Order: sequence, then structure tokens, then C-alpha cells
Amino acid sequence: MNNFIFFLTKIIFVCILLILKFGKILVNCLRSKSYFSLKPLSISKIFVLICLFSVEDSFAQNVTFTANINWPSWSGENRFMITGPSGSTAWVCNPAQCYNGANTAYTATNVAVGALTASCAANAFSITRQERHGDGWNGSGTITLFANGVLIGTYGCTCTSANCTQVSSFTLPSSVFISGCSIGLESNPLFTAASGCSNGSASLGPGAYYDIPVAANTRYNFSWTNNSGGTTSGFCATVTGSTGATSTSFNTNQTDWFSGTTPATVRVSANRACSAWNTTSAVMTYRHSAPTVTLSSGAGTNNRTTCINSAISNITFATTNVVNSAPSSVTVSGLPAGVSGSWSANVFTISGTPTASGSFPYTVTASNNGCTATATGTITVNPNLPASVSIAATPGTNVCIGTNVTFTATPTNGGTPTYQWKLNMSNVGTNSPTYSNNALTNTSVVTCEMTSTATCATGSPATSNSISGIVPSAPTAISGTASAVCQVPAGSGWVRFLDGSGKLVVSINPGLNNLGLVTADAYDHGASVLTQACNTGTNPEWTTAVLGRSWRITPTNNLGASLELPFEDGEMSDLVTASSNTSSNPRDNVTSRGDLKMSRYSGGNQNGSWSDNCADGGTSLIGGQLGNGTSPAGIATSQYVQFATPGFSEFWLHGNTTASPLPITLTNFGASCDEKGDVALNWSTASEQNASHFVIERSRDLVTWNVVSTLPAGGNTTTEQLYALTDVDALGGVSYYRLVQVDFDGESEIYGPISVTCESTEGNSMTVFPNPTKADFTVEITSTSSVTGATLQLTDLTGKVITSRQVDLVAGNNQLLFSDLDLQMGTYIIRIQSELEIRPVKLVVNR
Repeated sequence: MNNFIFFLTKIIFVCILLILKFGKILVNCLRSKSYFSLKPLSISKIFVLICLFSVEDSFAQNVTFTANINWPSWSGENRFMITGPSGSTAWVCNPAQCYNGANTAYTATNVAVGALTASCAANAFSITRQERHGDGWNGSGTITLFANGVLIGTYGCTCTSANCTQVSSFTLPSSVFISGCSIGLESNPLFTAASGCSNGSASLGPGAYYDIPVAANTRYNFSWTNNSGGTTSGFCATVTGSTGATSTSFNTNQTDWFSGTTPATVRVSANRACSAWNTTSAVMTYRHSAPTVTLSSGAGTNNRTTCINSAISNITFATTNVVNSAPSSVTVSGLPAGVSGSWSANVFTISGTPTASGSFPYTVTASNNGCTATATGTITVNPNLPASVSIAATPGTNVCIGTNVTFTATPTNGGTPTYQWKLNMSNVGTNSPTYSNNALTNTSVVTCEMTSTATCATGSPATSNSISGIVPSAPTAISGTASAVCQVPAGSGWVRFLDGSGKLVVSINPGLNNLGLVTADAYDHGASVLTQACNTGTNPEWTTAVLGRSWRITPTNNLGASLELPFEDGEMSDLVTASSNTSSNPRDNVTSRGDLKMSRYSGGNQNGSWSDNCADGGTSLIGGQLGNGTSPAGIATSQYVQFATPGFSEFWLHGNTTASPLPITLTNFGASCDEKGDVALNWSTASEQNASHFVIERSRDLVTWNVVSTLPAGGNTTTEQLYALTDVDALGGVSYYRLVQVDFDGESEIYGPISVTCESTEGNSMTVFPNPTKADFTVEITSTSSVTGATLQLTDLTGKVITSRQVDLVAGNNQLLFSDLDLQMGTYIIRIQSELEIRPVKLVVNR
């Protein structure tokens, strides 16, 4: 140590002398360790180098040694120590058995050996191994030595005698950090800038990555100096790779140094320790970091859809390593007119109101001195869609007072629209594309307001065209002989049939039946008519007075309805007189409109003449009025009577009773449903001529008719005959019946049809049609709820199962077709096994 102090004192004395002669150079050396130019060295600079390297060699640093020990049995008395420039460490041995003659194994890791001092000039070390017993060092025993954590080497021993010693020398590698040792940069300290862009993490703005040739597997301390003289604090980094001119890159993270457009030139100083700095330096330039562009307004928001002339929701991108000034920038291309992009505070924002429609793929490009990054998206601009709505009336022609008119709205660009119907500017109806009304007048104005939900719809809510004047004005008189045509759909009220001059012909209320297009004819006979019963010659007892007005009504669908027959006060007075004058037949007397009954003639001579009715067809009497009154449709000096009719043909009014000797066969035909779902049928006749039997037929659709039963008729009689029949296999829901009267000569007359609605009390029912059938048939099941796994069975009358089927039922109507069963003639039972309580039905097979 005394020698070291003496040497240090000598060096300081030499430096003082140099300061006296070369003070300026020495001051620069000690102040900044600045870099040297490559010009030939002067004598003064050589002295400075001597000074500096002498100073650098005077630096000393502790080196800590550790070891991993693996001594097998019979080597328990081994030991070793490390010797260096500053002395030796203590001997290291098995702490439990040092020198005691024991021979067990010793294995340990990271054993502390000791610390010695070294410098750049004093870096020579040795390791001494010794065997303390007479059996020699076990040949497989090793010591793995580390200095400051850096591997030095693995050492064994070949000693074979007691206290034998073996020494191995080594020097510390450069990776064992020794202050003041030069990093040994390449011979040319000027480095060119790297080409291209960096790929790793980089600081914001035009930051730099520096490429430096260095020694491999060595740790360095770096500092940076820019053109303005600013210096960073140092940081340590380890360079990896093969030994030699290996290049490494470091980011300055000093973005505030580089303002302007010209790349900065910087200086780098480094040494292999993370403490003192030496004067070795190099000059180089940087390469720019690659910019980044990342969507920041939310996943998927780079794609926007909007309407023309409607602002888009902002789209934002976060950027790095750009300042948006040359040579760094952020731009966008492909945007629609009216939309632009702007950059601020590292965020690029796309916003605006597009003025053109279409699909616009765009690209955001961030640039930094030739390094680029991009992000893409698409802005879809839909054109504006004018919303509109139009309405039409059904029926559109032959609309009469009381006709149920359905208005239908047709939207354009409505999306899923909502509707508000208006009658004479007041809200009516519901949110529906249709609106119905059976009380329109000729002053009614119907419109519809539609609110659109379509994308980019304009002009919403939209108002439709108006429909008015489709209903004629109210009548002011009863017509003479005239015709009128009206549409009579289901749901209509009292439909007023008016002739071409606006006079009333007749009125019909269809209820729930759709009669379709109906033609009504009125015949004005001028006075009451005396009619003679068929095949009675001129016998006055068979003469009946009828009103001097009759009607013929021809519907598209001949279904039941209510009928209102109008007549003038004078016509009623004339009938009262005429009926009282037929003294031989007092049963036809009429004193008021309440005495009137209606005869319906069905045959081929429906022409307004009574005289030819006997030649073809027959007549039925409808006796019970629905009502009567004065001023039909508001017409003064007139009256009306109302009847329910099962169908339409030719109608007459008179005063006879059921005992009146008229050519009448049927006086009543009705149907009703009882609590079990059976249909009770009743009809009566006032007289019968040559009548053989009646056939009762049933239909679901008014097209296919099936025979229910046959009953014998009365033959020839002038007394009232009453008939009744129960259909125990009635169809659920709405069904139709008709009565066929067959004469002995084979001629027949059909009466009806009439309708009846039968629903089971539980709301569940089952029917089969056609029934009877020759082969295929359909089972219709009406269910109030969904059912899974029901069993539908077809059995004979003994209960034998002919076929069965598993079915799933939905709430409502279910139709199941059975075909190709090859059933024999006979009667079968159809029943369903489920939680539903549905009555079995019979099926008749005729071949």
C-alpha cells in the first residue's frame, strides 16, 4: 500500500508540472474528457495522454469472488484461495470438516470467497488448490469461480500427496467492470447513419436510434451530446453477440433536442463501468423511429355509416413518433367531400358532414423522415330516401252507403313504419297499414300519416293522398223499377242500394258474411197484385194479395244476411185495401206493416212476375220480422220491414199466415249449436205437393257438400209440417247446411245454405272432412294451447286401432292429411290422446 501511495504522489507531482507548462490542455482533459481530433498528436497532447492514462490506471475497484464447489467423498480436506494484485483471500474449505481427517463429500453453490482490488493496470490473479491429507485430491472434485458474477473458469486438481499445492493464473475479462478501462471502440470513431426505420419501441417525435460498433457481451455506460452542447445523464446497456465489430442500437429518448428539419449530429461517450466516464468519444448521426397509427375512438369505429348532409361521428387515431411538420406528417386520403382530418396532441381526428353519397375507403398515413405507418377504414354515405305513403280503397268501385271500405297504406322508404289514420283530419283507427269504416258519407275524407324508420329517410312523417267522394249522397226517395250494384263485404253496416238517380232500391246488412258484388233489382207493379196458388185454378180461397213492389237480389256469394225492404206509404195503403177485398181468403189481411211476411221464391223465373213461379222452383215463407219502421235511410212518407234470410233470390211482401193456401213449401229453416257442440236443425212447411223426402247436407267451405241425413217428407198436404234433426258429428267452428227437397218424380229444390258456429266450451275441437269420404281425408284440430307428443288414432267400431300418428299441435288450427290407408267401407272413430279434452268424431267411408 505504501508503494501505491508513493506511485500516486509521483503521478500527481508530474501532472502539476505539466499544468504549469501545458495548463490549458490539462484543464480540458480533467474538465470534460473531451474527444480528440484525428490530427497528428503534438508533444503536449502526448503528455496529456500520459497524464490521463496514468490517472485512469490509478483507478482501483473491488472484485468480489464467489464459487460453486463440488468435492466428492475422500476430498473433504481440500481447500483453495485466490491471490491478486492487492493480496490473497482466506482459504476456503469444508466448514464442517476443515483439516480434521474426515473424508465426506462437500457440495455448495455461491460460496463467498472474498474481495480483492484490481485496476486496469493491475489485473493478474491466481487460484491455489491444496490437499491437506495424505490421500490426495479426488480427481473429480471441481471449483467453478466467478468474479463480480462473471464466470472466470472451472478448476480441478491433480495433487496426489498430502499438502500438495497446484496454482493456476488468470486475468479478469473485460466484462468484469473495472472503472476507467477504455471501451476500445473501432479504429474509425465516425459512424454513418443506419438506413431504414427502427422497429422497436421509440420515443414520440423524430427520436433517434444509434448504431454503434462495440465489443460483444460487454456492459457499457453511454452519454449523448447534441449540437447545442446538451448532455444526457448516463445509462447502462449490455451488448450481446459475437466478439468483434458488433453493432447495437439505443434510443436517445431526448426528443426535445431535435427541433427543425435537419437530423442532429450527436456525440457519444462510453466506458465499461457504470460510474466514471472516460474521454473516448465518437461522432455519428441517427435514424428516425417508425411512426404508429392506432384507432382510439373504439373498436370498429373506423367504419362509419351516415346519411348525406348528416355529420359523421368523429373517428380518432392515436399517433406516435410524428409532429405533423416536415419531414414528419399525418395525412388522410379517400374521404368523401365535406369530411376532413386534422392532427393535434398526437391524435388524428376525422370529422365533417359528407356532401356526396357512396362508399369511401380511406387511408390515414403517418410519416417520419420517410418512415410510414397506415390505418384504414370506410365511410359509407347513404343517399337521402324520400319517405312517402299512398292509400287505396277496397272496394274502390260500387261503394255504397254502409259498405265496409278497407283502406290500405303502401309506404315508400318506410322501414318499419308507424301509421296514423285520419278521417276528416281527426285521428282514427290503429297503428296498422289498414283502416276499415262502414259509416262513410260522401263528405268523408280519409288520409294516412306514415312515420318512417328507414335509414336516411326524409320527409317523415309523410301524408298520403286523400280519398273522398266514393260514397254517394243520402237518398231522398224510393225508386221505381230500377237496379243498383254495391259491394257488400263482411263487416258492412246497412248497405243502401241506390239507383242511377240516387233513389233507394233496398238495404242489406251482411253481418260477418262477405256477399261480394251484389245486384239488387226493384220492380214497381203500380198496385198490389192478387196471386193464385199453383194448381188451384181460379179458386178465390187460394188467392193472396201481395205488395205492388217486389225485389230480386243476386249476390256473388249467396249467404245469409239481414234484408231491409223499403216501400212508400201509398203502396202500404193500397195493400191494406187489396188484402181486405180478398174476402174468400181472410188470412192474407194486412192492417199495418207489422202484419207483413216475406216470401222467397227460388227458381228459374226470378223476373219480377208472380205468375210464372209455379213453372219452376219453389217458395219459402219467412214470417218473423227483425223489425220495421218509417223513413228508411231518412226518406219521408215511406216505410220498411226487416227480415233475416238464409240466402237471396226473389222477394215478395204480403199478409198471409202459414195456413194461407199459397204455393209455399218451406216456412222456416234454422240451425243452432247446443252445449255439447251438436247442431240442431229445424224446418217447417206450410204445404207440400208431391214431396218425397228431405236431404240435409253439410259443408265446411260451401264447395264440398256431405250428406248428414235423409228424412221422409209429408207428400201432399196443406197443413203445417214440422221437422227436426240433430247433427252429432257437427264440424267445429263455422259450418254450412242446406236442405234439398226431393219430389216423387225426382225433381228437387235446394233451400239455404244457412251457417252456424259451434265452438266447444273448452275451446278445443276436432273435425274431419270430407265426411263421408272415398279415400283421403283431413283431420282439423283446433287447440287453445301448444301440445307435444299427442297421439291421433283411427279405430273401427270395435276399438281396433287401424292407424295412429304422433303429432305436435300448435295453438290454433292444425290440419293433418291421411292418405293411402285403403280403408274398407264402414264407420270409423277418430280420437286424440292428449291433455286436451276433445270429443271423438265419426268418419264414414263410402266406395
